[in-house]
Amino acid sequence: MREGALIKSSFFNKPEIPEQESPIWICSQEGICKVWIRENFTFEKIPICPVCGSNMVHGIKVLPVLKNES
Repeated sequence: MREGALIKSSFFNKPEIPEQESPIWICSQEGICKVWIRENFTFEKIPICPVCGSNMVHGIKVLPVLKNES
């Protein structure tokens, strides 16, 4: 048995996680700070980066589907 065959077989047993394009906020300090936050998990209308304190800009990212009941 090839070494890679054992590793590959473990991937087939995992359930597929649905993904969708999700609105996010991305830190404006591109190349310096890589923080992003899902839009529906923020408290402010226009959030500030929790790591570096810079403004955040709106964007889209393909992410696993999550439900935020709040």
